[in-house]
Amino acid sequence: MEFHRYWLNEHAPRVLRHADTLGMIRYVQGHCRPGGLNEGLAEQRGTAEPFDGIADAWFADLPSMLAAAGSEAGVVALKELMADELRFIDVTRSCVFVVDEFELLGSGGCRPE
Repeated sequence: MEFHRYWLNEHAPRVLRHADTLGMIRYVQGHCRPGGLNEGLAEQRGTAEPFDGIADAWFADLPSMLAAAGSEAGVVALKELMADELRFIDVTRSCVFVVDEFELLGSGGCRPE
């Protein structure tokens, strides 16, 4: 799919070029698998159609993320990345959000009692 090719091979290098400027410490792209599995899960659960993928951008903490994004260089970097995203993402059908992470299973995690 052209979307996945562009996202991985064209957009990702742009993100990586700006990672230090933006204070990004990890960047992960999750590409939805082809073959109908996601569509079947959405139908089974009665959810909206799946996205083509999800990107996780990790930062040391919220204050450092905000400081980097608000810097002169950060503003320039974010404008460039957003302009590129408009080439391959329908932003009106996308979402962006900041989360607090609670690891419940895995390395360092624990299960709630």
